[in-house]
Amino acid sequence: MTALVAEAKSLLSELIRARSCNPPGDEAAPAAVLRNYLRHVGVDCTIHEARAGRANLSARIRGTGDGPSLLLLSHLDTVQADPAEWSVDPWAGLERDGSVWGRGALDLKGQAAAQAVAVASLVREGVHFDGDVVLAATADEERGSELGTRWLLEHRPEVLRADYALTHGAGDRMLLDQRAVYFCANAERANAGLTVTLTAPAGLSMLAGRPNVIAEAARLVSLVAGQHEGDTLLDEVAYVMRALTGTTRSPSEAAAAARKIHPALHTLLHPLTGATLTPAGIASFSAAGAPSVCSIDFECWLLPGQDRDEVEAVFGSAAAGLPHQVTWRPLRGGSRSPMSTPLWQAIETFVVQVDPGALLLPLCDAGFTDSHWLRESNGTVAYGFFPMREMTTLEAARAVHGADERMPLSDLALQVDFYRHVIMSVCAMNAA
Repeated sequence: MTALVAEAKSLLSELIRARSCNPPGDEAAPAAVLRNYLRHVGVDCTIHEARAGRANLSARIRGTGDGPSLLLLSHLDTVQADPAEWSVDPWAGLERDGSVWGRGALDLKGQAAAQAVAVASLVREGVHFDGDVVLAATADEERGSELGTRWLLEHRPEVLRADYALTHGAGDRMLLDQRAVYFCANAERANAGLTVTLTAPAGLSMLAGRPNVIAEAARLVSLVAGQHEGDTLLDEVAYVMRALTGTTRSPSEAAAAARKIHPALHTLLHPLTGATLTPAGIASFSAAGAPSVCSIDFECWLLPGQDRDEVEAVFGSAAAGLPHQVTWRPLRGGSRSPMSTPLWQAIETFVVQVDPGALLLPLCDAGFTDSHWLRESNGTVAYGFFPMREMTTLEAARAVHGADERMPLSDLALQVDFYRHVIMSVCAMNAA
């Protein structure tokens, strides 16, 4: 184990022991751990509290030239953990079988540790930066970032201002048709809540043929819930299909081809074939002599740039002539960053160095991360990339928010090397 890996392991263990389950959050505890670590190597940090105990940490190492700035962004809050489901104490941060175990090891204290050690090591080595290097570890990501990234952008906008940004969202190694592939999330879907209100005319409920609004609502939900395939192939999906099959296809053909290549690829790409509609709640009202009304709440995930009229047409068809109204709540997310940037090139160079012959492919995140806040507020080119090779996509998916979450030390070492490489490529003096 190299000195930097040992350093990252120790820091990650401390961060895990600084419990910060959200709710209630209490990110002040891990923020203090990070601040103390960085101060020992001469990196000044600032704590920004949105509320008492809800801490966001930032550090900006000023560049001496006019080069691009780079933000390394992680979050300090975690989901809850039930010790009865774990084989170890979720907050012990212990090392076992070549991994650091504990809540937040993958999501996202491991990233916070790797980023901090990468920055600290370069500062210790006396590296001079042409552009600013910004480190931020925020609060409240697990519950929408209202006290974290969103709060900082509104109340301390200068803290997160950068040309480029890296956070989580993709980066694990997949073997597809015997070729190693790493995905980098350069885009994400948009999310909006909506309510569909059905109305059935007044009348005697015992009469045959009289529409029952609850039964009609059940029929509508059965027709629209789930994944819908549109007519337009998303740019990121088209890129992946060309890289892996040499052709581009319709959304349905792309999903079928992805399944043949690997089930995990289908899991990634199928949500990118159109809108996803998930029922979230239902309420009804009826009274003698009055129309019956039923309202169904949905969570709706749209592709970047997808027109909401397409979704409304789905409901119009399912309502089958019954009077209905679609009411949308505010849309968030749905942004993308270009691939032709120095940051993308730096990521691609690293992938090829550590895994010769591997491909770096774009991905539209099926959900969304803090990247979209950065793009929308500051015009930042933001990617989600957190490299992992030892833990598979499926293993990581089970561990994140699940029992026995852990970070393999080999992956932690990979991440420290990755962040050092990216900082040197994008921000260091004479990096080119």
